[in-house]
Amino acid sequence: MLTVRLDKVTEKHLTELLSHASVSRSQFIKDLINNRWQAKQPSQSVLDRRGGPPKHMLIGNPGLSSQPRSKRILAMRMQPSLRRP
Repeated sequence: MLTVRLDKVTEKHLTELLSHASVSRSQFIKDLINNRWQAKQPSQSVLDRRGGPPKHMLIGNPGLSSQPRSKRILAMRMQPSLRRP
């Protein structure tokens, strides 16, 4: 339990805010503190909000980090499309 002493102006502001809210005074203050706390937390990246990196893009052929092998595989895949009229 926490007790907070407010000056007259702040108490008036709180009363006015509570008149527009549909929650109890205690819940209102909890929500206010929670909102301020969340604002201080580092935000997630777009990638994290979408569930992380796509798993299918992380799985590849082994050994493709070798440039000569990558060139060979790309050339083999491109040859059929180059032969078409």
